[in-house]
Amino acid sequence: KVDIKLWEDIDVSTRGAFYDDVGALRDVGQNHMLQMLALIAMEHPGELRADAIRAKRADVMKQLMSGDISQNVVRGQYEGFTDTIGVKKDSDTETYFRLKTFIDNDRWQGVPFYLESGKALKEKKVEIIVTFKPIHPCFCPLPHASHTHQNTLTFTIQPEEKITVRFFTRQQGIRSNVVEQDLSFDYAKIEEQRVQTDAYEKVLFDCIVGDQTLFASTEELRASWSFITPLLEEWHTLALEVYPRGSLGPEKTL
Repeated sequence: KVDIKLWEDIDVSTRGAFYDDVGALRDVGQNHMLQMLALIAMEHPGELRADAIRAKRADVMKQLMSGDISQNVVRGQYEGFTDTIGVKKDSDTETYFRLKTFIDNDRWQGVPFYLESGKALKEKKVEIIVTFKPIHPCFCPLPHASHTHQNTLTFTIQPEEKITVRFFTRQQGIRSNVVEQDLSFDYAKIEEQRVQTDAYEKVLFDCIVGDQTLFASTEELRASWSFITPLLEEWHTLALEVYPRGSLGPEKTL
């Protein structure tokens, strides 16, 4: 499976009126999170050109499958949202969502992608976690059939940019115990002697020099809205789960 998380520990603050009209899915789901999904799932572009990369991202978005929304979506709202200035007292707007989707191609057939985002959660983090299939048989202590060891590859975007591979290995010693180990590439440590570039600086620079790689193409926008619009048409038919501030979101799972 692949988990894409965009968590925020802050609430909507002074953006109540705007957020009440938009909601979490349209605020970050249709754009930021689908771009993250496309980048992690796209096929090799063949060459490092903006048009080639954007075409492959668009291909992924065109292959997204929404399925039964009642089985593939959780909508939530943090406690006290309706007390925010600008928010309607009977607001049905989500401040949290968890969405399950699949990509209809050979590479990702049967692999679920989970998109999760919310306000007023336990912590601020943005990450993509790729969980690999378990190996059978597992070379781990008996009983082999009950093991749950799965390697993961995590791309952390916030609060720190890094890439981490988590794997299982035999612990040193007499017994054949299996333990978790992390192998991490931390951008902050590697680049500590260099000037860190702000994300907006990068986008502005690319705009000036005419590099469109990081910009969504018209084809990508059409594909993303083609996926999101059917969900929005049924969005408010789903029950809204209320969750406490500072929590992990609604208890309901997919």
